[in-house]
Amino acid sequence: YCINKDKELFIDIEDYNLCPRYSAKIFKSDNYPDTPLWLKNRLMQCDIRSISLLVDLTNYVMLEFGQPLHAFDLNKLYSRKIIIRKAEKDEKLILIDGSEKILDENDIVIADEKRAVALAGMMGGKDTEISDETKEILLESANFNGVSIMRTSKKMGFRSEASNRF
Repeated sequence: YCINKDKELFIDIEDYNLCPRYSAKIFKSDNYPDTPLWLKNRLMQCDIRSISLLVDLTNYVMLEFGQPLHAFDLNKLYSRKIIIRKAEKDEKLILIDGSEKILDENDIVIADEKRAVALAGMMGGKDTEISDETKEILLESANFNGVSIMRTSKKMGFRSEASNRF
């Protein structure tokens, strides 16, 4: 059980073989400008569509450094406790692309105290995605077991920019 230096966030990694490192930081802001044109162009050259400044920045960092990041709307989480765990059998998660995934015990999820909020190493959940109304952001950077991510990706017939890197 880890306590983030923010003292506002608790991180619980249940299996360090599946997730040897999980870091997160809380950011607050009232105003997000549009994504600069140079950044939109860079993402477009890499076949990634511009979504919003926050999401575009996480994608840019992933492209430049190879480290996937994910931003959650902190106020859409049930609590400020993040749990990295195995999914429960037949647990359901709607991803930010709108697809519903039925999970099993071989999948890794990021969860709050009530539900899964992201499919680890793959994609975030719809319930906690960033929007224009987001005021507090939880930014994660983690390492996940690559074999586990590959198996989940293959089983679901689903790949993402993040899963390609894990």
